[in-house]
Amino acid sequence: MIEEQADQRLRTTIEIKERMTSLLAQVDEQNTLVGKFNDKMQNQSATFEEMSASMEELLSTAETISGSANDQVDGNVAMEQIINDFKNIKQETTGKLRDTYADIESIVAQTSISNESLREVELTITKINEQSARIGETVSIIVDIADKINLLSLNASIEAARAGDYGRGFAVVADEIGKLAVQTSDSIKEIEQVLSLSSRITADGVTVITSTADMMKKLIAKMGESSDKIKLLQESIMVEERYIRVVIDQMMKNIDLARSIGVGTEEEKKAIEDTTKAIDHANEIVAAMVVEIRELADTSRVIVQNATELMKKSDDAV
Repeated sequence: MIEEQADQRLRTTIEIKERMTSLLAQVDEQNTLVGKFNDKMQNQSATFEEMSASMEELLSTAETISGSANDQVDGNVAMEQIINDFKNIKQETTGKLRDTYADIESIVAQTSISNESLREVELTITKINEQSARIGETVSIIVDIADKINLLSLNASIEAARAGDYGRGFAVVADEIGKLAVQTSDSIKEIEQVLSLSSRITADGVTVITSTADMMKKLIAKMGESSDKIKLLQESIMVEERYIRVVIDQMMKNIDLARSIGVGTEEEKKAIEDTTKAIDHANEIVAAMVVEIRELADTSRVIVQNATELMKKSDDAV
């Protein structure tokens, strides 16, 4: 009976030993797997930390790009205002040039009329000068006639003196004719002096008017050139306005593009922030799992240690 009980305890001890050996092998294998999983989780945790750092860098870059895009939008808006102001100034300048061009055209037209009037005055004074010359010639003829009459009256007086009493009446008449001839000659000479002075004044007037007409012609030519230059300047300003409109259109496209980039950057920034939060949360979970796995590994080591001690006791019992 005692031997049977001893055999039964021996068999039980051997069975416990066998099961403990199997359990020890399983626990040891589990401990190895837990160690490998722990290493992988630590590597995964390090990877998540690197990803988190990279996402923070991306977030910082996105914030910088977003700020730059907003600055670009503000700069483009300011540039648009400057270009619009410049366009308004150009339009005002164009309007003033247009008015100036119209005024110059009107002045040129009036000056042309004045030039024609000066030409007519010049022709009239020239004719007056010619008539004065003819009158001077006529006066010279009259002076010659008066001199001849005076000479004839002198001869008549001499002949009347030779005739004695019979020629006294004729002598008186001849003397009066001589006096009249002298007066006529003196008057004609005064008229000749007046005509000569008038001719000189008229000639001076012709010279002045001719010079003025030449100056007016040159002035008209210069004004015509100025009118053409203003017209070219006006056309150049119109070309500049077309280019300014093109620049404004391109600036508006750039503003819209910058705004789109800003919106996209904000959305990207939001997505990066959400991703960063998710990675941080996953990193926290992985860190917690690493801690739990370490605890599980420690527990496995304790089990292995206890199982080893039981195995020794089983060996001693056998």
